[in-house]
Amino acid sequence: MLVMNNGLIYLTGRKTEAGGKRKLQFFQVKWELPDAMFDSQDHTLKAVFDGELCEDKYVNFEKYKKTVQSVKYMIFDCLYANESLQTQENYHFRLKHAEGFLKLKETVSQLNLKNFYEPCEQLIRFREVVENYQKILVVLKDFYYFQQATEYLFRNYIPCLPHKNDGLIFTQINAQYKPGTMQEIIKWKPPHMNSIDFTIKINYERQNQFVLEAYLLGPGNQLLFVDFLVVNEQKYQEFRGIQEREQVSGVVTECNFTEISMDDQQLLEELRNELSGQNFSECIQELNHKDQKFYVQMQEQLKNLIKKNRQKGWNLDKYRVDKSQPNYFTVGLNILECLQENITEEKLIEESKDAARLLFIREQQEQQQYLLQQQQQYEQQNQQQGQQDENLRGQDPYKKQKRQ
Repeated sequence: MLVMNNGLIYLTGRKTEAGGKRKLQFFQVKWELPDAMFDSQDHTLKAVFDGELCEDKYVNFEKYKKTVQSVKYMIFDCLYANESLQTQENYHFRLKHAEGFLKLKETVSQLNLKNFYEPCEQLIRFREVVENYQKILVVLKDFYYFQQATEYLFRNYIPCLPHKNDGLIFTQINAQYKPGTMQEIIKWKPPHMNSIDFTIKINYERQNQFVLEAYLLGPGNQLLFVDFLVVNEQKYQEFRGIQEREQVSGVVTECNFTEISMDDQQLLEELRNELSGQNFSECIQELNHKDQKFYVQMQEQLKNLIKKNRQKGWNLDKYRVDKSQPNYFTVGLNILECLQENITEEKLIEESKDAARLLFIREQQEQQQYLLQQQQQYEQQNQQQGQQDENLRGQDPYKKQKRQ
């Protein structure tokens, strides 16, 4: 979200045009902000936030229990504020800047200044036309410490959310903001929600069998083959429609690893057995030694995953027409490892309890260490004071005369 000093506010998004070109789009939105915060003649940046747009659904009992939809933008980072770049600050400071902006908005609003709401159905595309000039709400996302609130999040918080939730994100407090993939961020999803963005292409269609191929991105924008998919006729025709509309040979598609039919299992097993080692050698012959190692490792991970889950296969879940490229193959390797690890909610809760116990022990040790240091400093000060008193007594002229 870009907030300009002249009061204009934009949301940014990506779109893939014909030919696979990526284009950054700007959507102007209206957010309830007081005019006093802006100068119509100032066209510079006021603030830049990173966040996610979601659609809340809740029941309005005043309207005969009618389900109401509302648009919400949840801020989870701040890149620019107070006329300076904030990406080098730690996460706490960046969130404080975002919180400060929202508090400023509330403070100025309390002065009874004139505010405006405007419809946003032309700016944000949803399945239905927004009724009654639906307003966009901007909030700061909730954050909790891993060791203190993981069980609470799963048991109490997430079930009450008015929008979909696909997992948790763990961020290091001292991590700086970086565009693209951040190694300091760990994203956890329930095993059934873990997905990979593949480029999907058609393999063949015959006798009501519809086989697709899944590719990941390699060095030099080379597409590396990963696995096959078997889909029904409805999904196949839907895929062909997306392919023709976007005018591309391959469509970037979010795929999850889920249960498939016995017939599809048998067909996939035959296809994988027919796939000779020569096919893989053709894929990796242009890779350097390090990348070849990663690619072979990825294929081994996939083989192990399939061996343990013969009843599962890749499923077309969501077409990512906003993307022109699939996940990089090392990202795919990481996701395959996540699928292998199969970390469930219960495991995560146990880990958080262990982390809480370790944190408690560390805090106790630090407190004991602090008290010990304080005791040592106190004893050292007493010893120094005693030495000073002894030196003063040794220099007392009255005592010298008395001894004589």
